[in-house]
Amino acid sequence: MRRVVLAAAHLDHDPTNNRLRNLRSLCQRCHMLHDRPHHLAQRRITYLLRRARGDLFLGPYRIGVPAAPPVTFEKIAGDSHSRVSTV
Repeated sequence: MRRVVLAAAHLDHDPTNNRLRNLRSLCQRCHMLHDRPHHLAQRRITYLLRRARGDLFLGPYRIGVPAAPPVTFEKIAGDSHSRVSTV
């Protein structure tokens, strides 16, 4: 028999929101997998904040806000202008 340690996971990643529908009991591995996208976004923001104060096109970086969607440039056939779109 193996012991499993459970952790309380906040589904919306807000530790102040302690409503029962926002909490789940997950094993430590599942909790880390659940938090992975949030941790990666925070890691990127921390990295960018250490490198620069902001982005040339998107403005100053804001702490705790998810990263902006990537911007792509697409060339339209027969058009001399490029179109900017977010993915």
